[in-house]
Amino acid sequence: MSIEHGATAEAVARQRAQLAPALRGPITMWKVGDRVRKTTGYKLPGVVVSVLDSLAGKTRVVVECTVPEVAGALHIYSPEQLVALGEEEAPGPH
Repeated sequence: MSIEHGATAEAVARQRAQLAPALRGPITMWKVGDRVRKTTGYKLPGVVVSVLDSLAGKTRVVVECTVPEVAGALHIYSPEQLVALGEEEAPGPH
């Protein structure tokens, strides 16, 4: 199921409520300012700069990379692709 382009706020809320049971297992809800790291592939650290829903109703997390060589690059992940970083693990200005 996807959320129809141009749908009213009420229609979007109804569709999201219908999608909620499809989620499997608990997903950590990230917030802006959280220090995180991707769990697979390149395990780049960064800071959450946005949490949003796609048009399909899926939660996405925008992370600004803090590795000096690519600092400032924005990456978009699913919440389950991320783990929290401790202060000692998170390079960068935050």
